[in-house]
Amino acid sequence: MLFLNKPIFSAIAAIVFLPLTLIYGIAISLRYLMYKYDLIKSFRPDIFSISVGNITVGGTGKTPVVIDLAGELSNAGFSPAVVTRGYGRKSTSRIKVTGETPVKISGDEPAEIFKKTGCTVLCDKDRTSAIRSITGQNDLVILDDAFQHLKVIANLNIVMIDERRFWGNKLLVPSGILRDRVSRLASADVIILSKVRDVRSSETIAKISKLKKYCNTILISSVRSSKITNYNEEYCPEWLNGKKIGLFCGIGSPDDFFELFEDFNIVKKLSFPDHYEYNDPDLILKAFGDVCDILITTCKDFVKLSPKIILKHSIYCLETNNTYYNVSFEEKTLCEHLKPFLPLKERT
Repeated sequence: MLFLNKPIFSAIAAIVFLPLTLIYGIAISLRYLMYKYDLIKSFRPDIFSISVGNITVGGTGKTPVVIDLAGELSNAGFSPAVVTRGYGRKSTSRIKVTGETPVKISGDEPAEIFKKTGCTVLCDKDRTSAIRSITGQNDLVILDDAFQHLKVIANLNIVMIDERRFWGNKLLVPSGILRDRVSRLASADVIILSKVRDVRSSETIAKISKLKKYCNTILISSVRSSKITNYNEEYCPEWLNGKKIGLFCGIGSPDDFFELFEDFNIVKKLSFPDHYEYNDPDLILKAFGDVCDILITTCKDFVKLSPKIILKHSIYCLETNNTYYNVSFEEKTLCEHLKPFLPLKERT
């Protein structure tokens, strides 16, 4: 279980929840069979579609990959759109995200994707309808968190696996961290082992070998700090040297964020549930007191804070870059790695 850190408690919880895990496993198996035998019909979009998903709960780094794909494909001459459910948003109808869309209406990740790419971003639980609405306006669609969305047949399925948590104890939720069976990785065209700290380590190589049993194309991504910014000012990470830093975030894997600052003077850090809303940010941020020179959060959290709060508490966000390697440790852009799968020849 995600909230239990001690192995003995995790083992006990896994056993206690086994009946629910078995029920969940039966349910997803029946669902796949219904799609396999066309008892439920799937939809194949008229435009090239890329699904970015995972098989575990918690953060695996999907949003940065969606952002990189959208940006690189735009630079290649495409007009990509991103379709997402918009987890945690307060709206229920379809939303086309703009710079004026409140984050509570769009959700934090769609707001971040739009802010960083400027691409068309649609939030809609009915992704089939959303895709149909952009056909003719956009020539490529990126489906966020869609590996389990069998209603849509994508041209390219990318699955993210978090290097640290991998697939846990290989049990489905709630006994483990899997939202899908490991065998489902055979349906992936590309697997990205994400958040890798040492791409050449024996642990990384061993995990790549396990993944190769399911998929021929394995990529490795590592996260690098890029800059500290409040979108009015920006600084290189070394600017933090000598400063007393407070960190806070509401993401799936907070330790991944905190570890990016391990070489700096961290005075205090706070983590909140994924997609945390910060309804009373003053109360929360006052918990840091006057001991910090600067507060830093993720871009996903930053978009949910008002300019007044940002200025009042001297808040910045950390922007990061993903670096992508193949199994031969060649570093290329994501789209260069994916070129065999993409319709880029049409644009040459």
